[in-house]
Amino acid sequence: MAKSTTENSTPSNDELSEKEMQAKKAEITAWYKDNIKHLKTQKEYEELLRDIEKLRAERLQAQQFIAQTMATKQAEEQAKKSQAGQEWNPTMDTAPPNPAAPARKLKKVEANGQ
Repeated sequence: MAKSTTENSTPSNDELSEKEMQAKKAEITAWYKDNIKHLKTQKEYEELLRDIEKLRAERLQAQQFIAQTMATKQAEEQAKKSQAGQEWNPTMDTAPPNPAAPARKLKKVEANGQ
């Protein structure tokens, strides 16, 4: 058969003596103090990860800003070049266009009674 639950369970606070209470408090305090070292290390680790991620994000934003700025400058330069190309094209004649020739007129021919 199974053992009774009173043998396996810890005694309640009322049943602990003063010495047992002090020992239990010391044990708990020691456990927390021991874990504080680990938690501080974990905190430092997490802070480093956060800082690294922040720096990565800032670097990506800077790269995007530079790329957008360069794209804008290139677009402006292309627009200026095309505008300048429309104003002057070295392949075009530099001489002014010929003045308009007078309009041609058809001769009137009289038909003989044929």
